[in-house]
Amino acid sequence: MQTISILTICQDEQNWIKHMLDFVIEYIDPDEIAIVDGGSTDNTLWVINCYIRNGAPIKLINSPMPDNFSQQRNLALSHCTGNW
Repeated sequence: MQTISILTICQDEQNWIKHMLDFVIEYIDPDEIAIVDGGSTDNTLWVINCYIRNGAPIKLINSPMPDNFSQQRNLALSHCTGNW
């Protein structure tokens, strides 16, 4: 059985994270979504946690944003277990 993982990094994306999650859940229907938050100070985490409480397959990882965003992306990738 093939499984799909989605990964993303974010920080202070309250205006966009809902749109992204709605699209991904409706059109891709992934087995898991790994999100690394770089230390949001707006309502980004609240929005993500609403999806988690409603059963979305989200793995939320909090990690302060380093100088290089690729470290955040690689951290998210390390939490993905899907074939795709």
